[in-house]
Amino acid sequence: MGEQIMPKTSNMGASKYEFAPERFELDIKMNQQRYEEKKKEIRNQVKKTLEGDPVRMDETISMYVEVLRELKRQLGSDTSE
Repeated sequence: MGEQIMPKTSNMGASKYEFAPERFELDIKMNQQRYEEKKKEIRNQVKKTLEGDPVRMDETISMYVEVLRELKRQLGSDTSE
């Protein structure tokens, strides 16, 4: 009568981990490590700037916030304001 439909054995493109599920945990760990390293680098840069003029620390922090908001708007990633 009609053609028999064969079950799909793969969802090609459904996930990059389809044929290497062990990579999932490794990728999560690597992304967490990348995030923490980047955060540490930013923290060190900001700390150095703040320590350069401790008397004006509050002013400098306000300037950082202002500049970061401006950059976020300019770069088009403003989703929270």
